[in-house]
Amino acid sequence: MLKTIFVVVLLISSLSSQAAWSYGSSSSSKKKCVAPKITEMQPVNLTKVAPGAAFSFVASAESNPDSLSVTVKEHVVAVTLTPRSSGFLVQGILPEGIQQGFVRIEISASSVTQCPMQTGWLVEVNLPAKKNN
Repeated sequence: MLKTIFVVVLLISSLSSQAAWSYGSSSSSKKKCVAPKITEMQPVNLTKVAPGAAFSFVASAESNPDSLSVTVKEHVVAVTLTPRSSGFLVQGILPEGIQQGFVRIEISASSVTQCPMQTGWLVEVNLPAKKNN
């Protein structure tokens, strides 16, 4: 009887150790999440600009160009993408309806490995000062 209990305990412990081994790390089979990077933002953060001013930035080579989206004050902004060795030059124009105040140029994109990214920067929109004659 004691020998039977010993065999059952040994059998259970060997099954549970095999189950633990079956849940090993699978990190070698997963692709690393590499989010896109945004650099060379123009105009620089907190710059004063006129309504309808142009802006640009560079999206890194990890960026999926089809996923890139730019909004300013809830307006979707049409942008042009130009391939570069370091990624994509992205250029757009602030919506004409925005005449004054701080606005955030909001960028969202995902990488080719489906890693999402959101970022942006602020510019201050000001109407040009009127000249007195």
